[in-house]
Amino acid sequence: MTSSRYKQATEGDINTQRPGMFDQTGRYKWDSWNSRKGMSSEEAKKGYVDVFFEVFEMLKDDAEYSKYIDEVKSLA
Repeated sequence: MTSSRYKQATEGDINTQRPGMFDQTGRYKWDSWNSRKGMSSEEAKKGYVDVFFEVFEMLKDDAEYSKYIDEVKSLA
């Protein structure tokens, strides 16, 4: 889940209590973020970017996309 990598990269280890049983979405997100406990910010950022490139790989033949991705890769 990309949101857990984002949270780990920007906030570090989880610092809230697990949501109650009626908040299934909140629990899913909490469990996902909690599974990244101890992961460094750099490792979480790299994982987030890797998922980004994986998701958008299908657009690799689009010229506008390629220009954008080359720019993003130069920053990473």
